[in-house]
Amino acid sequence: MLKFFIGHRGTRIDYDENTLDAFEIALKSGANYIEFDVRKTI
Repeated sequence: MLKFFIGHRGTRIDYDENTLDAFEIALKSGANYIEFDVRKTI
């Protein structure tokens, strides 16, 4: 069975969700992938 860990929006414990800092901590914590939302702003 293949197992993997996805960091949803990074980690919100230490940093705001969907920020580069949150993604970096999620990856350093062992996440194999990160998932985030993309929105177009004006």
